[in-house]
Amino acid sequence: MSTAARTTDPFSLAEVLGIHPIGGSEFIGPARPTAGPRILGGVTVAQALLAAWTTVPDGRPVHCLQSTFLRPGYSDTPVTYRVHPLYDGTSYTTRMVSATQRERTIFTGTVSFQEPESGPSHQVPELSAPAPAKVAPAAQMWKGDRASLSWLAAVERTTLLEYRFPVTPTRVATAQGTVVPPWHQLWVRPRTPTPGDDRMQAATLAYITDVLLLSTALGPHRITTQDPGLRFATVNHSIWFHSPCRVDDWLLYEQEGTWAGSGRALCRGSIFLRDGTLAATVTQEGMIRTSE
Repeated sequence: MSTAARTTDPFSLAEVLGIHPIGGSEFIGPARPTAGPRILGGVTVAQALLAAWTTVPDGRPVHCLQSTFLRPGYSDTPVTYRVHPLYDGTSYTTRMVSATQRERTIFTGTVSFQEPESGPSHQVPELSAPAPAKVAPAAQMWKGDRASLSWLAAVERTTLLEYRFPVTPTRVATAQGTVVPPWHQLWVRPRTPTPGDDRMQAATLAYITDVLLLSTALGPHRITTQDPGLRFATVNHSIWFHSPCRVDDWLLYEQEGTWAGSGRALCRGSIFLRDGTLAATVTQEGMIRTSE
């Protein structure tokens, strides 16, 4: 997608994720109806992170966020974030965040920050995937498949992200009649440049961790997120931040649905920078209910 094409959205992703202080340790996430009637879970996670970080001393980046979704959020109503200090130590700072809307709590999270320090260091081997420039755009890969192209256009429009798929995504493969393993890779980046300091960069990364992850668990069951009998939602979402990054460059997201049962699924993900550095590890448990 050209740079010009990346600037036509009514809101930038930074505007969608932005929050405003309203006094003390409370913040407002404005209503931004960009993705239908409900707020994307990644928006709530990102805004909660920003709210918590605003109350933390400079020089302590986030290293862990753990959250629970209690109720759906609605995009036509602002969300209030309240930050509660849990711990302020010599090396670590911990905050609890609650998100309320229409006088009901929709989300709670615990966010931990750490003073940078040295120590033993290693990571899993970098993933093997073709560079994003070598991955054909979807319009070429799925030529003639109008349903898949329409799906991707809707995903890019609602998430404000741009994608390249080294492997066929679960939704497309399933719609084509293929039973796929609960695993896939994608390159992803914002459709518009993301300004701001490390806080906004990390919040945008947190937002990205939510995209398409739960759908990974649907492949073995020949279910797509568009099936009329499917109800799905995130129950809890955790992120471990390993390395600071600029999210304007392509990020490689490996996703795996490790388990499904009892109306739930557990997925995990790893996000790598283009140079192979592991930026974040993600786990997500979601509700998956079918009409059968």
